[in-house]
Amino acid sequence: MGRRATRGALIVLFLLTLAFSGPESSAQRAQVEWMLARSMPIRTDHAMAYDAARQRVVLFGGLDQARRYLDDTWEWDGVSWQQMFPATRPGPLVGHAMAYDAARGEIVMFGGWGPLTGSNDETWVWNGVDWRPAAPSVAPPPRVEHAMAYDEARRVVVLFGGRDYLVPNSYNDITWEWDGVNWLPTPTPPGVGYGGPMAFDAVRRTVLRFEGDTWEWDGVTWRALPNVVRPTLPNRAAYVLRLASDSIRRRVVLYIGSADARFESTWEWDGVNWQTRPGPLPGLYTGALAFDAARGHTILYGGWASISPSRYHAWTWDGVAWSPADSTAHPGAHRFHAMAYDVARGRTVLFGWTRSQGRGAETWEWDGARWRWIPTAVSPPDSDNRMAYDPVRRRVLLISGMRYGGSSQVQTWEWDGVSWRQLATPVAPPARSAAGVASDVARQRIVLFGGERGISLSDTWEWDGVQWTPRTPLQSPPGGEGIAAYDAGRGRTVWYGWGPQTWEWDGSNWSSRTSALWPDGRGAMAYDSTLRRVIHVGGMRTMEWDGTSWQLAATSIPSPILTFSAMVYDERRKHLVHFGGEQLVGLRQTVANGETYLCGALMRSKVSLLGTGCGGTSGAPALMSTLPFFGCPDVRLHLQAGRVAAPYLVVISTAAQAQPLGGACTLYPSGTLVVTSGVTNAFGFASANFPVSFPRTLYGSVFYAQALVADPASMPLGIALSPGLALAVGD
Repeated sequence: MGRRATRGALIVLFLLTLAFSGPESSAQRAQVEWMLARSMPIRTDHAMAYDAARQRVVLFGGLDQARRYLDDTWEWDGVSWQQMFPATRPGPLVGHAMAYDAARGEIVMFGGWGPLTGSNDETWVWNGVDWRPAAPSVAPPPRVEHAMAYDEARRVVVLFGGRDYLVPNSYNDITWEWDGVNWLPTPTPPGVGYGGPMAFDAVRRTVLRFEGDTWEWDGVTWRALPNVVRPTLPNRAAYVLRLASDSIRRRVVLYIGSADARFESTWEWDGVNWQTRPGPLPGLYTGALAFDAARGHTILYGGWASISPSRYHAWTWDGVAWSPADSTAHPGAHRFHAMAYDVARGRTVLFGWTRSQGRGAETWEWDGARWRWIPTAVSPPDSDNRMAYDPVRRRVLLISGMRYGGSSQVQTWEWDGVSWRQLATPVAPPARSAAGVASDVARQRIVLFGGERGISLSDTWEWDGVQWTPRTPLQSPPGGEGIAAYDAGRGRTVWYGWGPQTWEWDGSNWSSRTSALWPDGRGAMAYDSTLRRVIHVGGMRTMEWDGTSWQLAATSIPSPILTFSAMVYDERRKHLVHFGGEQLVGLRQTVANGETYLCGALMRSKVSLLGTGCGGTSGAPALMSTLPFFGCPDVRLHLQAGRVAAPYLVVISTAAQAQPLGGACTLYPSGTLVVTSGVTNAFGFASANFPVSFPRTLYGSVFYAQALVADPASMPLGIALSPGLALAVGD
């Protein structure tokens, strides 16, 4: 769709803004609920392949940090990941393999293990719009951890190795080839191994396999290549091997990821020998590797971090050095961190120490769509920190409890969006851990109460933007560990102690509050100005405080058995932002969490089908769209027409009305129309990226799209129609 599509995108945005400006939308806002932020979940044991027909790297499945099996499809355009929403898809999988079948212009996926299937022998095909289950008459036995690669010389997909999780000693040494219809076995002589990643060697025109030794497949047999340098494998740490074929530089790239970053390495094969490549390494352990020919680089994505992990979950290799992909920056798993909302700058600020991951102090900001790491020359200490917004200085304030530093007083630091600076405080609260801290915006004060220092503390302090002042109320809570939030609707600072106990501070005195229900665990708390409630997340539930009692909120929780997390209310975007914490993943095992959740009057963006389409020599065309959510870099429309070099139109509108065209064909877009056009490629595919930034006036609005493809054999119109799409703009 090219330049026409770009111009069309700008027109679409303009027309939609006009059509939906004024009162908010026709679509209904959803019930308040927790929603995972629209970012790609960190994962391992996924599979990737480069789709040359569509110039995208495609990823499917894997296992996330909470040990959940995934069944999602994503594509990488060289800048960012976007989730695809096919009508049909495989079940959740790990340990599967994928390869691009250039002869047929589609990605082939085989095997893997899933909670619904166990080890399986399913073959799936991705055509850029949808997954289709293949039905070969012969297929390899069920397996995981096998390898697949496309043999360009012989125009087949080669599969080798793997094992069945459920069958002991079930390693496979038979080589299989996919011709687009069936899998064909080739007996393999003993002694050639059972696995190792594979990639096409453009110099030797064979399939290369590496498992410590270097092997090649010529379509008849495997042959060990003699007298070659053997890349160094770790002997004191777990490791994984990944291969990708750089078709531009005619090299095979080998990445050795290790659980210990000291043993990871990058190598290249030039058709004759292996050469090691120096330089900084990604620090990713079990990621997937693919060569992105459109951008001319090899991409490594995901996997568990090694001892010194990366802040980025995608890295690219250009033949000289690894570079991080900024759009994949992420804080990683955190617990005992601190967060505050910067009202002046409209950002959520996170500060935490990742000592267990070997990275040290880090500052991150969330802009409503993505995390950004901000390197700093100086940082506050790792010392049970609390953060709050200073309404006087219009800065985020951090109070370092100095739990581990041996200091007699807390330290006071401020963040200006660029750097940290310690403030001089001749008088300050005594050092402590687990104090409650909140920003009283009405009185222009930051309130600090309680905590632990060998004994439970019950003192109250206030910061006025210049100095700390101790307060002497008539009564105080018993003290100890707790958290605090300012209830702006009622002008009270609410303190919740682990007792459990709830107290309120009016600026002069503390008042005890009772309740029949109490929040669970050592969670996080923030005031939601839309709901006019203090919200607590922890343990197994979300609760709200209305000034009289704690009640169960009409929401779930972000993750099971959650403690030591952090939460703020985003005033600009009108929802809660929750990040990290410690969660239960087994009966007794806990892990740090790295997920970002939102909660508020959110409406999920979604794409829905209208009708079934009609006509088409090879069936009705398929049209798919990515989600139109706030913060997305673009909206992508993918068309699979089933006809090569076929002229098409994509119609986009602000309204929908079923308009029968005859021959069981129905056109849905109506009202204000925008049309983009083009011709499908050699595999019947076309796509367009619409670079849009949705204004708030479009929140909840719905627009519509449908494709019309020229097909003389389709009667009576000589065109085939895709199903219509309804795209609801939301979070």
